[in-house]
Amino acid sequence: EAGHDVNHRLHEVSTVFEKFAELSVLLLLGSVLPIGGVLELGWPVLLAALGLLFVVRPLAVMIALLPSGLPMRQRLFIAWFGIRGIGSIYYLGFAFTVLTPADARPLFSVVAVAIILSVVLHGMTGSWLTRRLLAADKRA
Repeated sequence: EAGHDVNHRLHEVSTVFEKFAELSVLLLLGSVLPIGGVLELGWPVLLAALGLLFVVRPLAVMIALLPSGLPMRQRLFIAWFGIRGIGSIYYLGFAFTVLTPADARPLFSVVAVAIILSVVLHGMTGSWLTRRLLAADKRA
């Protein structure tokens, strides 16, 4: 049933909607991102965003998936993809309710840069890594 034509078409439509949503988030972020503020904060913003993408999220997911019994390659695949925005924006909104605007502003820059990097990096690697995972699963 998974190979059924209707399922394939629904998957294609959902992929188009996902790409449209990503583009919308990027356009929205691009329109509100205070580039001057990000540049003013400099390397700490970029390092924090890269840390979220390459260390914090993958490590948290790998730990959460330990009891799953999934093969390591699948856990790594799942750990790589994430961030993209909704959860990050939710927690950022919470931060703005408990912090002063001056204290929350650097967090906004970190989250915005992390989302933009996530969309770019995950977008560039998504199809390639998916093909590799599927090929490895067929061999296994």
